[in-house]
Formats: sequence, C-alpha cells, structure tokens
Amino acid sequence: MGPKISTVEIVFITPLFLINDIIGIILILAGLDDIFILDIIRILPSQAYLWFKGVRGTYMMTANIIEIIPYVGALPAATVGWLATVWLDRHPESAVTKTVQTVARAIPASKGGKGIATPSAKPIASMPKNISAPTLQKTTLRDAKKAA
Repeated sequence: MGPKISTVEIVFITPLFLINDIIGIILILAGLDDIFILDIIRILPSQAYLWFKGVRGTYMMTANIIEIIPYVGALPAATVGWLATVWLDRHPESAVTKTVQTVARAIPASKGGKGIATPSAKPIASMPKNISAPTLQKTTLRDAKKAA
C-alpha cells in the first residue's frame, strides 16, 4: 500500500505550516503573543485532515501540544511534526517508523478517568428499576391518552 499523503498535498500543506510557524516566531520576537489564535487555526484542520486521510495523527498531535506551551511554542514544532508525519507515512518499513509504532503500542490507552464516562454493558446500580428501555412502536394520540 502506498503513502496516504500525496505529493501534491505535501506541496500545498507544508507552506501553510511554515507560514504559521514563521508568524509565531515573528510575534514572539516582537514581544507579543498570539493567545492561542494560531494554534486553534492550525490544530483543528490539521488533525481533521489526518483523520480523514486515515493517517495516524499522534505525531502531529505531539507537535501541536508542544506548540501550545508558552514560549516553547515559538519553535517550529508544527512544521517539524508535519514533516515527521509525512516521512513516517512515506517510509512505513523504516527502523524509525517501527520504533515509533512500538513505543505507541507500549503506551496503554486511556480507559477513562475521573469525570469521563466510559461505555459499559453493565446496568448502572443507581438507575431506578422501573425505567424500561425505549421501544420503537407506532403509537397514536389515543394510545398516549390511555397511557396517561
């Protein structure tokens, strides 16, 4: 199977990341801060693009997280993350790609934490017993009045 990111996409998307990083560097050198505006403009479309292409976006998300850190975000991490994602997409059999995939598999996936609802097949203990599951049946106004 060939690379998922085409050459044309690389040619058009790479300058966008470069421009975004250059603007961030200029703002920091001028003593200003973009207050996450550049990050929001870049993170959402880049992650959505990689998701739609079916490319693992972990590498790009790591660069995006680095970009969010104040003053460290002035480094061109987004461009480096994009180029790393492209390189790993183009060289799936390389030793670097296999190492990155091994490390990614070794990190346990989150199973939900405090305040995060996780799907469960078990009934909730605190749920009242008299609630029944909704059914898909045709009801009329007369049936609804009888039930009330």
